[in-house]
Amino acid sequence: MSTSIRPARPHRRLRWTALAGAGALVAGLTVTQLTGVDAAGDDPLSYNATAPCRLIDTRPDPAFNIGPRATPLGPAETITLDAQGAQGQCTADQLPVDADALALNVTVVSATANGFLTFWPDGPRPNASSLNPAPNQPPVPNAVTTLKSDAGTFNVFNNAGFTHLIIDVVGNYTPTTNGTTPGPQGPAGPQGPAGPTGAQGPAGPAGDDGAPGTPGADGDDLYERIIVVNGGGTPTENGTALRDAVNGATDASASRPVTILLEPGQFEPPSSLSLLAHVHLRGSGQHASTVISASSGLGAVSVGPGSSVSHLGIRYSGGTFAIDLDRQDVVVHDVHIETSGTGAALETFSNGGSSRIERVTIEATNGPAIRLDTVGTAVMRNVSISTSSGTGIEIDRSSAGLEAESIRIDSASHAIDLLEGTAKIRHSTLTSSGGGAVASTGNGATSSIELFQVHSEVSSSHNAVFTAGTAVCRGITSDAGSGSTCTIL
Repeated sequence: MSTSIRPARPHRRLRWTALAGAGALVAGLTVTQLTGVDAAGDDPLSYNATAPCRLIDTRPDPAFNIGPRATPLGPAETITLDAQGAQGQCTADQLPVDADALALNVTVVSATANGFLTFWPDGPRPNASSLNPAPNQPPVPNAVTTLKSDAGTFNVFNNAGFTHLIIDVVGNYTPTTNGTTPGPQGPAGPQGPAGPTGAQGPAGPAGDDGAPGTPGADGDDLYERIIVVNGGGTPTENGTALRDAVNGATDASASRPVTILLEPGQFEPPSSLSLLAHVHLRGSGQHASTVISASSGLGAVSVGPGSSVSHLGIRYSGGTFAIDLDRQDVVVHDVHIETSGTGAALETFSNGGSSRIERVTIEATNGPAIRLDTVGTAVMRNVSISTSSGTGIEIDRSSAGLEAESIRIDSASHAIDLLEGTAKIRHSTLTSSGGGAVASTGNGATSSIELFQVHSEVSSSHNAVFTAGTAVCRGITSDAGSGSTCTIL
């Protein structure tokens, strides 16, 4: 009985030789050895190990069965198995077309009689035994190497009884050249240890002189320029000197700012001080250097982009503002401001950027002490405000924002009047003797406020927070007041 699966393929005709020891029994296992060459006799075969794969398993149990049949080999039966391309559980890489021989691991199971199996490529069956099954023995494996036929197949003959057959492919043999054509270069080996350092060679000749380098910057361009204004004269004399210093600071830049440093004293300039970009006005302390002004228009000090006012005091009795933050990215810190007129202490107006106000105290006769009417956000830290009348902070533009932390407001009217815009207040105290802690008047429906850990003290006739817009509070406490529209989380 014979089973054949034979797709045609181009294949070199090989002659094959069973080496000495074919059919020899080693520890109960028969090992067939093989040397294959092509017809000209000058191309030996090279062994290529592969990951094991199962070509056939004739046991009928679906958990085991692999390949073209599910019945045992019968007496004197020969089967022909295809051994190239994807077969059984083997891939085309494990059964390459150009392989002329295969390395197999063959196992017989459930043999019913003593017998032998013979593996060969094609032609007359050789008188050789590749495996010797016997009844009532456990599964018997053996290593077998066989050539393939021109059609890419090999034969298996069972001489007696019935037995199930399991064949695993563990490698293949492909032709190699006769040595006249070199193979590809292999990968570089690891670098060897460094040899000893050789003796120093002789000095080479001197090279040509290089081209001259680019001239360096002038020394004055490398440092921040500081202009010191003496405070030993009368307030008017000192103020005139301060105005002249401010008006003369016209060449400041981000890379070379100008600092106008006030010595201790009182400075009463004849007009408003307008700081250009990157000009910093710095005093000798909040109560050591004091600027006195009643100017309207631009107020006492107008701050340009990238500029700052710090470490001084301002007494302002005019009708606009003590400090005008009318530009982008301006800073006011460590400043004490007293106002006695109708103007605000600080105002931001249409600057399109952000302002930073830190460690500032304000004592205002009239409110608002701080007015935000700007496109941008004012960031406040450690600010203390008290007003005799009016509001502490007024936000008067939908695009204006306030982010405040650790501020204290003690006002005669609302502590914060949110006409429009947004406000976020954290860790602060808001006190009002004639209004609410936070009120939303005017077009307040577009306003938004968030309070976190804020304590309010308001009169009994007012809410702590009342707004027509949105309000979210976390941890707000109140000593008085008739309630709150704030959403308590």
